[in-house]
Amino acid sequence: FHRLAAELAEKIHQHGWAAWELRPGRQSPAGIAAAFYVILSPHPWALIPLNAAVHATTGVLLVTVVRPFVPNLRHALFCVSPFILFPSSLVWYAQIHKDGIFFLGIFSCLYGWILLSRINLWTRGLLHGLAPLYFLFAGCFLIWMMRPYGVKLMQGMGCIFALVLIPYFVVGVWQRKLRISQALAAMLLVLAVPVGLNVFEDRGKNGEVTLVTDGMLSDVRPVDTPESMGEEERIGSFGHKVQNVIAELQWKKTAWLPSALDNAFLTLAIIRSGYAGSKGGSNIDADVLFHGAPEFFVYLPRAIQIGFTAPFPASWFEPGATNSSALLKRISAVEMAFVYVSLLFLPIALWRWRSSIEIWLIFTFCSILLLLYTYITPNIGSLYRSRHGFLMLLLALGIAGAIALRQRSKTAKNSQQTIDSSH
Repeated sequence: FHRLAAELAEKIHQHGWAAWELRPGRQSPAGIAAAFYVILSPHPWALIPLNAAVHATTGVLLVTVVRPFVPNLRHALFCVSPFILFPSSLVWYAQIHKDGIFFLGIFSCLYGWILLSRINLWTRGLLHGLAPLYFLFAGCFLIWMMRPYGVKLMQGMGCIFALVLIPYFVVGVWQRKLRISQALAAMLLVLAVPVGLNVFEDRGKNGEVTLVTDGMLSDVRPVDTPESMGEEERIGSFGHKVQNVIAELQWKKTAWLPSALDNAFLTLAIIRSGYAGSKGGSNIDADVLFHGAPEFFVYLPRAIQIGFTAPFPASWFEPGATNSSALLKRISAVEMAFVYVSLLFLPIALWRWRSSIEIWLIFTFCSILLLLYTYITPNIGSLYRSRHGFLMLLLALGIAGAIALRQRSKTAKNSQQTIDSSH
C-alpha cells in the first residue's frame, strides 16, 4: 500500500490532482494514502489523523449500539473498550489498511437497521426515516471503497432483516403501537433498501470478488482446455476465475435450494479454495474444501468453534516463526482469555433482553458475518483480523450481560439487607 501510494503521490506532484485515482492497483487504501502524502508528507504517519478519526468514530457507533442495554454511558464505554483498546487493533489503525474504514461502514449499516427497527421512529413521521437511510448508504459507500463485495453482504443481511422486521411491524399494528399507514411505510422502506444498494457498482468485471451468477456458470469448461480461457476481455474477471476453479471443486448443485442461494454457497467455496492454496503457519482446516451446499451445514459446528474461540489455548504459547509472530501469539493469548470470559455472559445478555429486537439484530448480524469469514478463511491470523469487529460487538453484549447480572445481584443483596434491618 505504501509503495503504491508513494508512486501515485509522485504522479500527482508531476501532473496535478488529475492524476489521482481511488484504486491504484485496485487498492483504495493506497489511493487515500496518496492524497495524504501529497498534503502532509510521503510517510505512513501521515495517515494517523484519518486512522484515529475512523477508529474513534467506529467506537462511538458501538457505544451508541450498546447503550440501550446498560445503565449509563460509562458502562457502555466499558463494554466497547476491548474494540478500542485491544492491541490487535494496531494492525490496521497503526498502518495503512482496509479494516478500519471497512468496519466503520459495516457498523454504520448495522446502526441504520437498528434505527429502522425502532417503532418510535415511525410514529414521529416519515422524515425521521432519512436518518437510518443516511447510515445505511454512507456505510455501504465506505464498504464499497474498501471491499466492494461487502455491499453484497449488506444486501443479504438486508433481506434477512426484512424477513424479521416485516412481521415485527405487523405485530406493532396488532398491538396498536403503529398505524397501518406507518407500518406500510416501514415495510416498504425495509424492502427497498436491499434493492437500493444496487447503486454501488459491482466490480467483479475488474477481478474483485462478487456473487457467482448463473451467467458465470453457463459456459464452464474444464480448466485444462484452451477454451476455458474465454474471451480476451473476460481475462482477469471474477467470472473467469470462477470458471477456472469450479471444475476443480466439482461443485454439485443442490436441487432443493434456490439457484441464487446455491450460488452464494458456491461463491464461499471458491473464495475458500483460493485461501486454502496459500501457505501459512497458522492455517487451520486448509484441507477442507466444499463441493456442495450441504457440506456447509455439516461443517457448521466446527466453524462455530473456530470462529468464536480460535486461536485455541494449546497454541497460545507455541514458539512463533519470528519474534513478531511470537509476540502476536502472546498478545492473542491475553485477548482470547478475555474473550472466553466475556462470551460466557453472552447467553445471559440474550436472555435478559430477549424481548428486544435490537439485541437479536445485533447478534444475528455479527454471528452470520463472523461465520461467513470463518468459512472462507482457513487461516487463524487472517481470521483474527477479519472477524475482529463482529466478535468485539458480541463481547460488548457479553460484558453488558455481566453488568446486568452484577446489578441484579447487588439489588437482591440490598433488598435482603433492608428486610434484615426491618426485623
